[in-house]
Amino acid sequence: MRLDREGLSACIKARAGLARLSVERISSEMFKILAAPAGLATIQLMYETGFLPYILGIAPQLSNLRRLAVIEGKLELPPDPALRLAALTIMVHENVAKLARRLRLSKKDTCVLAQAVLVAGDCGGGDRRAWLSAPDNSTARRLLYRLGANAYRQRLLLAWARSGAVPADLSWPCWAAALSLAQRWTIPKCPVSGADVLALGIPPGPAVGEILRRFEDWWIDADFPSDSAVITQRLRNLAGASPPGQTR
Repeated sequence: MRLDREGLSACIKARAGLARLSVERISSEMFKILAAPAGLATIQLMYETGFLPYILGIAPQLSNLRRLAVIEGKLELPPDPALRLAALTIMVHENVAKLARRLRLSKKDTCVLAQAVLVAGDCGGGDRRAWLSAPDNSTARRLLYRLGANAYRQRLLLAWARSGAVPADLSWPCWAAALSLAQRWTIPKCPVSGADVLALGIPPGPAVGEILRRFEDWWIDADFPSDSAVITQRLRNLAGASPPGQTR
């Protein structure tokens, strides 16, 4: 990227003028920069000249952004400005709300920032352990089922960038395989419903939901079995039902 040194110097001197720009304008320009072909170099320059901390109000994590950009480039993924912003800024929970207010982010973009918090494990209920390394196939399927394809992809890319893996690492193909799972595997539908539980003699009420919850937990942990006999027997066990032909 070729620089106009005089222009850059003038920009630095006029930096305080950013306060006169609307938040919406600043946010829009930041997203354009993050998505631009030379966006990474521009962000680096903004950091070096003091613009970036001034705009964000948060200490940026340039290394995470660089690694995310490498991943996107190697896999030929289009730059995702909200995901790049999450990689650049979010390490602790309070920064999500702080940045969302500062840049007046949409609910959708704020949700992307929140994925970074869960990967970092900086809030109660965070599941950072699941993202410390590339998940194996079974773990990846569980995560994909629980999260849905979009959130799964976002968390995985952020965890991959945070892991520090580079293309030469042995873990790189494992991360890539986990990411491609969303295209290779169709998320299954839970094979039982409330009607199935009621058919076993369980009266309507909270017990039906509890049995369904316990069944789904078992089904996920068992890696989504499809054998109808196995499924029926497990549901009967959870419901305390007797085999056909026997009284309870």
